[in-house]
Amino acid sequence: MKTRVGKYFVTERIARGGMGEIFKAKHPTLNRDVILKRLAFNSKEVVIERFKREAQLQIDFHNDNIVQVFDHFKEGLSYYIVMEYVDGISLDALIEKNRYLPNEIALLLFYQIARALKYAHDKEVIHRDIKPANVLISKEGIVKLTDFGIATSKESRDKYLTGEMTLGTPAYMSPEQITDTRNVDKRADIYSMGVVLYEMVTGKCPFPCNMSPEAIRRILKGRYTRPSKVNPKVSSVAGRIIKKAMHYRIKKRYKDLQEIIRILSVRLKKYKSQEMINEAIRLFIQGKAAVIKKAKKKGTPAHGPAPARGMLKRAIAICLFAGIIAGAVFYAYKKGYHHEIYKADEFGALTAEIKINTMGKDATVRYIRGTLYEHGPKGYTPMQNGILEFTRAGRENEKVIDAYTSPRIYMPSGSYRLVIDIDNKIYQRDFFLKPRTAQKTEEEYGSAQVISIGHTPIPAMPVSITYEVRDSGSGKIITNETDCYINYYNRWMKWQDFVNIPASGEFLKSGKRYFFMFQNNNYFNRIVSIDVLQHQAQVEIQAELVPVPGVLLIKSSDPGVEVLINNNPYYIEGGYTTRIVKLEALSPEVRRIVLSPNRYYITARSGGLVKTESIEINPKRYTRVIVNVDREKNTVAFNVF
Repeated sequence: MKTRVGKYFVTERIARGGMGEIFKAKHPTLNRDVILKRLAFNSKEVVIERFKREAQLQIDFHNDNIVQVFDHFKEGLSYYIVMEYVDGISLDALIEKNRYLPNEIALLLFYQIARALKYAHDKEVIHRDIKPANVLISKEGIVKLTDFGIATSKESRDKYLTGEMTLGTPAYMSPEQITDTRNVDKRADIYSMGVVLYEMVTGKCPFPCNMSPEAIRRILKGRYTRPSKVNPKVSSVAGRIIKKAMHYRIKKRYKDLQEIIRILSVRLKKYKSQEMINEAIRLFIQGKAAVIKKAKKKGTPAHGPAPARGMLKRAIAICLFAGIIAGAVFYAYKKGYHHEIYKADEFGALTAEIKINTMGKDATVRYIRGTLYEHGPKGYTPMQNGILEFTRAGRENEKVIDAYTSPRIYMPSGSYRLVIDIDNKIYQRDFFLKPRTAQKTEEEYGSAQVISIGHTPIPAMPVSITYEVRDSGSGKIITNETDCYINYYNRWMKWQDFVNIPASGEFLKSGKRYFFMFQNNNYFNRIVSIDVLQHQAQVEIQAELVPVPGVLLIKSSDPGVEVLINNNPYYIEGGYTTRIVKLEALSPEVRRIVLSPNRYYITARSGGLVKTESIEINPKRYTRVIVNVDREKNTVAFNVF
């Protein structure tokens, strides 16, 4: 890895792939971190042009919610973009971490993304690849839209994009983007925004992430499960925005993001400033509840008689006071605090605490779950809403003990069982919950009865690793023909050689991350990373390799010959980065179609004449086909060579 590129000092490589590399670097004079994006030197002209256009579009953007591009240059055979470094988390990672996002946080994030995209739309730039992976959130709670790599503008149309090509991520693409990427407008981005909001509030994508004909059909017909069915907690506001933004008919969608921004401005009006929005997002990322305090208004100018103004102020004050009291009572009721007074002789308070001996190490418990059971005629049975959630309370005892606690809950006095699952170990505690009248007389249970668990994580264990390799298209097992390598102290070692060295047993221990590389002559290389938790002793890897494609060169003797592949007007282009491509009518000019190795049924239609031929596509090979239409004999013939 180079330590210096141009005037920038490279500090680490963040990612590497077939399209190039991404580095973290230092600006020489500003002394700040930047991202250095390098395009692979052997990239095609179309990829180079889009890379340049991404820099040209973003370098003119000056918006707090769009990643800033600082520089663009060429060194040697490689092109580079220098952009803002965002220290934080991507939206897709945030969704995966939390399973789904609360409505309030989802709408706050969506509001920021919409404002960023509205800025781009106002400059007549269409993003065309809106998805959670292209949204970054800094540790300060600032939302940043990034990756304008396939964006288009009125002044800079993609001259390499023909009507048959499709760009974007299929699961987030609008129906019109699938069928005609070149001519989409901002409503295609609005559709993708609806998909992103759907994923935020449900944790699931509304459509399959593959590019099967069934997935395409569902997108084109707008058939997906309502978000409220996936997650009943989805708010009506989020549901309405999703429904209209994701309408498969373009004319029934929002015409402009300003409509969505206006709706959210009203819905989120309690956030009086951008700083309050950022703070709420920051607290959520840190795992803390965001508390929004309404600012007190200072005196307002008079517009009417003083007595009327005074009566109005008193009426407003009374209403506000009544609302606060009602809210406090409702909150206390929901939390069960009324049992401190009402039925205190029938209900008791309970909380659980877990103290984890980290042995002086910065260990992190990955999984903690508590389940309550109540005792009845049939023994112990799970309680309704009996799941206890734990939050980290901090460190004690000179950083040796890591503490987690559950919220205080109120239950009828009686016999219960608490089962706590911590990583690899289950703890069971049977107890009798005393009523509050009895608990208050005992110093130990003054505020609540406490169930305390002490836990010591197990040491690292030997790990057994097995793997299976499959063809990503056909699912065929190709393990025996594939070489596996493991990253052993920053060098790749063949798996069979590695397992034969004495140090392999000591190297393969739990609580570590491992990297594997799979190589096969007819496939693209695949690198797989595996995080093995402290309690895990067996790992089974199933790696799918993408076959190196073959090329079908096809033309017809007559123009306007309709062609289908496997009886479909679309096909999935072969290669490492797959996409959906629409088939255009054949002509005497050669058409180049890239396909994964397989047997395909090619159908040619012309003026009522139909002919289907089975054709084998092999990796790294060209297959040439000429479709001959004989009008006199009313025949269609295939010449394959």
